[in-house]
Order: sequence, then structure tokens, then C-alpha cells
Amino acid sequence: MHPYGSPTHCVLHVDVDSFFCQVEELRCPSLAGRPLAIQQHQDVIAVNYPGRAAGVKKHMPPAQARVLLSAAGGLLVHVFTEPDGRVSYRPYREASAALMRLLFSGLPPAAASCVAVVEKASIDEAYLLVAGGQGAGQQFAAQGLGGSTGVALPDMPAWLAANAAATWDCSLGADMAAAVRAAAKAQLGLTVSVGVAPNKLLAKLASRAAKPDGVHVVGGVAAVQALLAATPVDKLPGLGGVAPALQRLGITTAQQLQGHSATSLASLLGGQQQARLAGRLAEAGWGRDEARVVDKGPAKSLQVQMTLTPQMRPLPPNLQAAGRGPIAGQASNAAGGGMLVPLLTGAADTAPRLAAVLGAMAGDLLGRVMLDRHVEDRWPRKLALTLTTSGNPPRSATRSTTFPTPALAAAAAAAAAAPAPAAAATNSVVGEKRYAAGSALHAAVVNLAAGLAQVLVAPLPAGHPVTILNLTASNLGPYEAAAASGSIRRFTTAAAGPPPAALAALLVAAGGLGRLMPQQGEGPL
Repeated sequence: MHPYGSPTHCVLHVDVDSFFCQVEELRCPSLAGRPLAIQQHQDVIAVNYPGRAAGVKKHMPPAQARVLLSAAGGLLVHVFTEPDGRVSYRPYREASAALMRLLFSGLPPAAASCVAVVEKASIDEAYLLVAGGQGAGQQFAAQGLGGSTGVALPDMPAWLAANAAATWDCSLGADMAAAVRAAAKAQLGLTVSVGVAPNKLLAKLASRAAKPDGVHVVGGVAAVQALLAATPVDKLPGLGGVAPALQRLGITTAQQLQGHSATSLASLLGGQQQARLAGRLAEAGWGRDEARVVDKGPAKSLQVQMTLTPQMRPLPPNLQAAGRGPIAGQASNAAGGGMLVPLLTGAADTAPRLAAVLGAMAGDLLGRVMLDRHVEDRWPRKLALTLTTSGNPPRSATRSTTFPTPALAAAAAAAAAAPAPAAAATNSVVGEKRYAAGSALHAAVVNLAAGLAQVLVAPLPAGHPVTILNLTASNLGPYEAAAASGSIRRFTTAAAGPPPAALAALLVAAGGLGRLMPQQGEGPL
């Protein structure tokens, strides 16, 4: 027994190297091997390793990154945009779904039998809890293992002195890491790095140490201490926000936290109110982590949020030449430059501008809905819009209605007829049009959302800036049940036709509650 986790299992942290860059290379193979960075608006959000060697860093001004990349024969590529010019993460989500499908159900049988739990951690990373022996994966999943055990935190210095040469068997974890990396490359075209360790914290730090394109195994106390000594304190997951305060105190690596108790760290960070955070830091400094690897299941809802400016301000440089007019919230200032204009309630352009913004949001939401339909075989029953305005006081309200039937989506029918590409190459999985929604479905969602928006703004005083819009698809259930619902089909076939104003009248006639065709057993919201 050791204080880092159970000796009968290990944790793998699987992390895709330069994920956004790899997806772009799969979409455009001529980019492979070249220095590459991905731009979103006026920010650099991803850089591959050749790009980093050229001096490019995340969050560098794009103009500066472009100069460095050009000198090294590389490129600055904008994040994927839909035909109408809006930013979309659709191909990246599709690549992520392919990776998670591989980890959950696409590994070779011998490797899959050792996997107890898979936890999606983000769009490009996951944890695997693995255990040896026939059926061991299921046994350990039932027991819920995955965290640290054994030694009290104050006893760690004495335990470490007595067990400095202790090791544990990580051969199964190393074999699993090799299997995952080989499958990701062969089936998806993705290069992943893997950390193998007794717990989630050490596995994540190990995968960082393994990059690029490697495996790092933490197989003993000396390996734990070396990893902690090499980890900057601002790289501790979930604790980077306190790094500046720690660095001012001379604590620059995770290992240096071992010289401080939880009580002293709380005092250094500002007192008793920091006790919980200090306790986490003290545990992390020794490489301890009680967090379990947990399959969180599919998302309960799918949502898209848009934040709007509450006051006039200049357009970002990349939008100065877009010229999309007042619906997009642009105007000219006295100097001829573009300005972002608040979207005000009660104005002459409120309805068309809301419809334009919601049209873009609906496209993003439907991309998620179509991908979820393919991966989880589900379809939402409810569409909700939350609208927030600034003012005194700020106001927020939500209205909902029935989500359109999948019968309106020609692409959904095509996807239903196609076999799930469990072993398909990523460059086919991330083809942007694979899970695209049909125009009738998009029109229905836009019209419904615009109608809900009109219901929400109707009672508001004029002149209040709309600051946040949140569009959500929820009550996800079996796809076949949604496709077979005749009442929903009749309603949403009509919803695809009328303009927003007419649909708003229908919503108001339904009681002004933004609820059409309530689900059985549901009352008005």
C-alpha cells in the first residue's frame, strides 16, 4: 500500500497533442509537418510544436504570430468558420467524439477488458482507470477505485524518508498506453500523449511531461518526486489561479509545496477562508489526489451562449472590414471606423437583430444536436431561450417550447441510415457536412427562437441592452421516439414556415408562456 493510490490499478491520462492544429492538419493534409497556429478573432488559441519552436505562443497577437510563422515556412490558420462566416467548433467536436468513441468502445478486446472507467475530461483529453486480470475492469468499476489511500498528510515526510526507493508495477498501464496511442493513430490519425500513474493528478502531470508524442510512466516514489520537481506550480490542474501569489513567496514548483503545511499555506494565501484551497495545494505538493475516475455520461443538455456589448465600442480589427451592417450590431463612427452597437429593447431594429444573432446561435446548437444524435442516438424535446438585459435592475427570463422534429432534417435521416464509424478515419469523421442540419430544421429552430425572444422582450422597458442570450436543447431522449411523434411533427412542420412575427403571435396566443405542445405531465414554465 502507498499514499498515491491502490497498487492494483493505475490511471491513464490521454491528451491529444496540439488538438486544434491536428484537426486542421487532418482537414487540410498540406499543413502536416509545418509550423502552425490557430487564430480565433484576435487571439492565438493553439500552436503546434514546430510553431512553438519558431517562437509562437498561445494568446500572442495574431499579427506577431503570422510574422514568425511566415519566416519559418508555417501558417496562421483561422479556426473553422461556417459558410456565413461565423466561428464554429463543429469539426473539433466531431474529432473529440471520435476519440471518446474509440476510448469507450473501440480499443482492441484485450485492452478494452482492462478498462474499468473512462472519464471525458475536456474536448481533447480523457482519464482511463485500468486494472489487470480477466474482467478486472468491471470489478474495479463496481468498487469505484481511483484515488489515493493510506497515509495521513502530516505523516508524508516520515513515510517518504522510509520508502524513498519504493516502486510499483506499471507494466499494464504502459501496455495500455501503447495500445491507446496505436489505436488513436491508426483509426483516427491523431497523435496522443499518455501519462500513467497511480492517480488522476499524477497522470495528468505525467502526460504533460510526455509531450509531444510520448508516454511518461510514474512507477515509484522517486518518479513521483522527480515529476513534482519538474512541474511549475502554475501547471497544477485547477490551482493555477493562486500561482502568482505562491511565486511571490518563492514557491515555483509543485515539490516546493512540501515545505508548507495546509495551515501555513492558508495563512500565506490570506487566512482561514483559504483553508480548503490550501488543503488541496498541500495534497498536490505530495502528488496525492483523492479524485475518482468517473464516467459522467452524456451531457444533460446542449447549449450555446452569446454575450453582447452593453455599450458602444470599436469593432475588433478583424471585423472592421466585414461590413455586415446594423443587424450584426455595426455602425460607423465619425472617423470612419466600425463600432459595436448595443442591442436595445424596444428599438426599431430589435427584432431583426435578435433574429440574426439567434440564426448564428441556432447553427451552432444544431451542430451539437446532430452530433449527439449520431453519437448518443438522442434527440431533444425542449428548446429554451434565456435572455438577460443590463439595467437597474438587470433582468433575466427564460421561455421554452417543443424542439423541432428530426423529420425536418434530411441530414439526420442520412446519418440514421449510415453505420456508426467506430473505426473510421478522423478525416472522414470531421468532414464538416457529415452532421450538418437541413435547412428546414435550421429555419424551424431560428423561427422558434426568434418567437421566444419576442415574447421575452415584449414586456421589457425600452432602451435596455440585451447582454446575454442562451439557447438550450434539453430533455434529450431516444431518437426513434422523437422521430415517431406525430403531434411534434405537425407542430414543427408548421414552425418551419411562418416568419418570427407570426410565430411570436402563436406563442402569445398560447398564453405568453413560450410553451407550445407541452410534454405529457409538464405544466407551463
